[in-house]
Order: sequence, then structure tokens, then C-alpha cells
Amino acid sequence: MFSDPKGMSRDVRRRSLDALKSLNEFELKQFGDPETLTRIAQYELAYRMQISVPSVMDISQEPKHIVEMYGVKPGAGSFANNCLQARRLVERGVRYVQFVRLGLGYSRHRRRR
Repeated sequence: MFSDPKGMSRDVRRRSLDALKSLNEFELKQFGDPETLTRIAQYELAYRMQISVPSVMDISQEPKHIVEMYGVKPGAGSFANNCLQARRLVERGVRYVQFVRLGLGYSRHRRRR
């Protein structure tokens, strides 16, 4: 679910991003547009986030006592799994985490007729 696409290794992704960075740096020298620096930083941040997701979302590595405490079932979609994944994200510096239980909809208010 959170792995690299077929035929696209992490090394290939890194080299592609490095090539794109070189092109953006060339554009920056040519035109001096400060938004180009922002674009470079955004690509780098996106890459770092993408490579960190698989390890963050892999709850199978949690100690047995944590799995039991949360009532987690690795590989299953559950409220317990979501809570544990949210904790793991916060431990790694994510400042805002929101999860919505699918199938219940966003709002539980009754609709007036």
C-alpha cells in the first residue's frame, strides 16, 4: 500500500528528483524567480515524506504489549489501528493528525427534511 511503484526504485526516484533540482537551479539562475527555490524545497519535502511513510505506517513492528494495549490487528482497518498510527505520526513530528471512519460520512448530524 505504501511502497514504491513497480519499476520505480527509491534510487531511481532520488535520481529523478536530483535531475529535476538541477533543472530548477538552472531556471533560477536564468530568471531569478524566488518561487523556483520554493518549488525545489517542496519537491524535497514531498520526497522525504514519501520515503518515511512506509516505516511510520508499519505497525507490525510495535511491541506485543502495545499491540495488546491498543487492541490492534496489523493489516486490518480499525479505530485501534488508526489511533496507533496517529500516535506514531505525532512521535515523528507531525503536528496535525485527523482520521475519519470511512462509511460513517463526515457529519453525523441528521438531515432535516
